[in-house]
Amino acid sequence: MKKRYWGFLILVLSISVFIFIFSSNRPIDLSVNAEDVRHIDIFTGSVPASAEKKSVTKSTDIEEIINLLNEVTIKRKASENYSQVGGIGMYFEFHLENGENAIVHLSSETISTKDGFFKTNKVPRELDDEDTFWKSLSYESVNVKQDELP
Repeated sequence: MKKRYWGFLILVLSISVFIFIFSSNRPIDLSVNAEDVRHIDIFTGSVPASAEKKSVTKSTDIEEIINLLNEVTIKRKASENYSQVGGIGMYFEFHLENGENAIVHLSSETISTKDGFFKTNKVPRELDDEDTFWKSLSYESVNVKQDELP
């Protein structure tokens, strides 16, 4: 009887661990609401030294960007030394009404939020093509120095 109990317990634990480790399509948690955001500074560039910034101020655009980022799903945690090749990705710096900032860094295969650094599973089509997304933002592009990046 005890062997059966322990066997069953080990099976349940093994299945639980397997599901936890290999589960995918977990959404990220931005914990940012559009009505709490004054504006979003978005940074991109081929290298940090040639980065550009656009400041998104329209509430409808802010809401759309938050909705797109909430569609990103993650596979698992990534190690901090995981690096992307080419470009800095996109930094989204949310300037909140309460004076705080929240930063999300989206690159080709990873996303970094206040909750950690993750491998992405799915990125919405609108965000997947960085150049097209950047051009779709109808705001002035300003060159920034490397030390101005979030």
